[in-house]
Amino acid sequence: MTTDHVDLDGFPENYKEELLRYLHPFATEEGTRRQERFAILLAYTSEGYVMPDSVKAAEAEETFLRHYRKKLAPAVNLAKQRLEKVGVDLEMVDLFILPMPNVQEFRDMFDKVLRDGL
Repeated sequence: MTTDHVDLDGFPENYKEELLRYLHPFATEEGTRRQERFAILLAYTSEGYVMPDSVKAAEAEETFLRHYRKKLAPAVNLAKQRLEKVGVDLEMVDLFILPMPNVQEFRDMFDKVLRDGL
């Protein structure tokens, strides 16, 4: 996938070769230096979003932060529990916890882009 689908046009030639050798785990000893990491997006519908014209900017930010902080620890704990069940340590994960006004709308738009492109 990497060698066929990564756009490396902007990379200098000597970096391209090094990068591809590093990413190919069985080609050379460089593959043994690679660390496996996982990226996980935990998105949730948040009541922390307010209509911009209904509140002052400072209040909107504080409302959002209050809701986000309330959800952050439980989300991290849930992720940790689920990952432990499949033998993955949370330290091997880049966890993105992203509140959204409406997760289902995001999913629908994301699916559309995957199907139809931009």
